[in-house]
Formats: sequence, structure tokens, C-alpha cells
Amino acid sequence: MSLIKIYTKKPCGYCDAAKIFCKEKGFDFKEYPLSQHEGEVRKISEDNNGWRTFPMILVGDKFIGGYTDMLELNESSKLKSLIEEAKESLQN
Repeated sequence: MSLIKIYTKKPCGYCDAAKIFCKEKGFDFKEYPLSQHEGEVRKISEDNNGWRTFPMILVGDKFIGGYTDMLELNESSKLKSLIEEAKESLQN
């Protein structure tokens, strides 16, 4: 199971950038296209104050925002901590 979930739509440069970033960092992720996961995207949006932009990124079950939010978390070293927390919760 991938720890990072990236909900995407086409075309979307930020979605592509998020996937490239994860590949370059060696992060295990799974892409969830809007066309196949509309219900999940609607739920994520509702749970996060009507978030409407793409990508929608989750680490484990925690919504972290979009591409630039992921970059900010990475720069502050919080992204790796979130990934580790998600790994630990899977093991418990």
C-alpha cells in the first residue's frame, strides 16, 4: 500500500509536478485520477473546507494539501515525519 495518495485530473501541471517530485525523492505514491475516483475526491473536498484545486495529496489518511503544500512540508522536514507516522500507523 502506498503511503502517499495523489488525486489528479487532466490536464494539470501541478499534478504532474507532484508525481515527478515523489519519483525524484523515492517516495512511494499512488495516483488516483478524478475520472475514476469522483466520490473520494468529493469527500476529501468536503472534509477540507471545500478544497477544490488539484492535486489533492494525502499522506496516510492525513490531507496535506496540494503540490506547493507538499514542497513546503518537505523543505521544513515535516513531510518525512508524516510519512514515518503513516508507516507506523500501518504497522499497528
